Amino acid sequence: MAFLADLRSAARDIGFFYLGGHGISHADIHTLFAEAKCFFALPESEKRAIEMVNSPQFRGYTRVGGERTQGLADWREQLDFGVEREAVPQRPGTPAWTRLQGPNLWPTRQPSLRTTVLAWQAKATDVAIRLLKAFALSLERA
Repeated sequence: MAFLADLRSAARDIGFFYLGGHGISHADIHTLFAEAKCFFALPESEKRAIEMVNSPQFRGYTRVGGERTQGLADWREQLDFGVEREAVPQRPGTPAWTRLQGPNLWPTRQPSLRTTVLAWQAKATDVAIRLLKAFALSLERA
């Protein structure tokens, strides 16, 4: 019960917390970072083959300067993923947000990235669900 009180206090009174003991190993974290490093080391042509502009779901690679904030180029490159699902057919009356559901774009020269990211997402989702349940329990005890 002390954990729930501490969680509630950290979220409500302090505004942030560091979550340890979540079950995602340092090896899993290292593997994900290593895969990301390998992706960003690929030739530009390989990265641009999965550019976000080719994804109706806003998934994929964004090159350096490919996004702007307050009229200025953002000097970073990024790779965006979401939950791997089939695309929702867009018809009149289909809620606009369903357009965001769909497949990720994966580099052909690095198939291990897909495996690693999907495994990471599954583990992170498990942590998130357990954390949401803990938040709900902490509110009941308030």
